[in-house]
Amino acid sequence: MDKQTARQMVHSAMLAPSSHNSQPWRFRLHENAIELFADRSRALPVNDPEDRELHISCGCALMNMRLAAAKAGIGLKVELLPQPDNPDLLAKVVQSAPEEEQPLLAQLADEIPSRHTVRSDYEPVSDAGDLISDLRQWARLEGVQLTAVSSEVQRQRIAGLVAQADQTLWSDPAWRRELARWMLPPNRGEGLAVSALWSPFVRTMIRWFNLGSLMARKSTKLVDRAPLLLVLSSCGDGPRQWLETGQALQTVLLGCCQRGYQGSFLNQPVQVPTLRNRLSKITGLASPQILLRVGRPVEKPIASPRRALSGMLDPVSNR
Repeated sequence: MDKQTARQMVHSAMLAPSSHNSQPWRFRLHENAIELFADRSRALPVNDPEDRELHISCGCALMNMRLAAAKAGIGLKVELLPQPDNPDLLAKVVQSAPEEEQPLLAQLADEIPSRHTVRSDYEPVSDAGDLISDLRQWARLEGVQLTAVSSEVQRQRIAGLVAQADQTLWSDPAWRRELARWMLPPNRGEGLAVSALWSPFVRTMIRWFNLGSLMARKSTKLVDRAPLLLVLSSCGDGPRQWLETGQALQTVLLGCCQRGYQGSFLNQPVQVPTLRNRLSKITGLASPQILLRVGRPVEKPIASPRRALSGMLDPVSNR
C-alpha cells in the first residue's frame, strides 16, 4: 500500500471509540503492512485494570483500518497478537488478496466519520427487527454474539445492575480521580470534552464528591428509555476475544449509522466483576463484554475531539 493509503487507514482508525476517549493506540507503518500497538500510557488502571476495554477500543480501531482498506480496494491479512512475547503488539495487517467480506466491509467505510457516542435522549423506535438481524450478522462475522434485551423483566434487572455499578464505581476515590483527569477542554484533542471555562470546576466536583446516587438515577432512566438495549458477548475472555469484540462492536455501530441510529455505552456492570457475573446470569451469556444503548438521536451528534495523526505514529515509521 502506498504512503497516502496507509495514512488514510490510520486516520480512519483514530476515529474509533475508546474508553474516556483515551485513544490508547499507536501505529507503525511498513511497506505493505501496518502494526497496531497498545499505548499503555493511555490506559485506565482503575476503571480497566485488566486492559479489557483498552483491547476492545483498539479492536474498533483495527476494524476501521480494515474498512478503509476495503474502500480503497485493498485486501488485508489480519494477524491478532502476532508476537506472544510482545503483548503490546495487538495486530498486524498485511496487504494481500481481497477479503471475501470486502464488499460488505466497504459499504460501512463511509459511515466512519458519522459515528458518534450520543449520550443524550433518543427517539422511540417502533420496529427494529430488520436492524437487529443485520447487526447480529455483522457481529457474527467476527465471532461475537449480539443479543437484544427484549424482556421487560430483564431490562429492569439490568437497570438495577447499572445503578448499583454507578454507586460502586463513584464510591471509589481513585476511580473518581482517574475520571477527573480525562475531563478536558476540546482543544486537548482527547478525553471527555468539557468547555475550557467549566473543566476545572467539573474535575474538582468529580474528585471530591461521590455523585453515585445522582448518576445511578440518570443511568436507570437511560436504560428504561433506551429504544434498543444490546449486549455483545464473546466465546472467551482474553485479549484475542477482546480484540474480536472491538471489531464486531465497530461494525455494529457503523451498521447502526447506516440506518440513522447511534449508540452509547452502559458498561458499568461489566466493569464491576461481581455485577458482571450477575449480568451473565440475567442474559445467559458467558462473557458479556459490551452493554449498548441504541436509538435515533433527538439532537444532532457532536464529534469527540481527536489527537493529531502524527502523535499516533511510531517515530521510526513517521514517514
